[in-house]
Amino acid sequence: MSERIRFVGLDAHAATISVAVTNEAGPVEEHGAIPNDPAAIGRLFTPADDAKNNVWYLRDIAAMAAAKHWANLAPFYVEQESPAPPGGLPKSGKLAVNLPDNHLQYAITWFGLALALAGVYLIWLIRRFRRY
Repeated sequence: MSERIRFVGLDAHAATISVAVTNEAGPVEEHGAIPNDPAAIGRLFTPADDAKNNVWYLRDIAAMAAAKHWANLAPFYVEQESPAPPGGLPKSGKLAVNLPDNHLQYAITWFGLALALAGVYLIWLIRRFRRY
């Protein structure tokens, strides 16, 4: 596919995700199926890792361990906060978790919609009973 891909379609199933691609004017082509896990999904939209030069675009611990010939792989990884590595790259720092807390906004929205619907229903009831 030398053309620029314009549209990517994903059809998710329990174990796999079917991938189809097309450009603006071309036919839809089935690209194949990938496993339904975050690493495989990330590989769709990121460049390939360069194990020879130790350049990794995704945290695929199993692929890194295979490239480095590591045995006894731990089921977790540790992020380095400090000290900075020699040369300053990769840049180390504390992982900042930024989870939005929109609960109050959602509650106000949904209770406001419920109140508006109750008001519309009340107006409908009043008009209906005025006829009789």
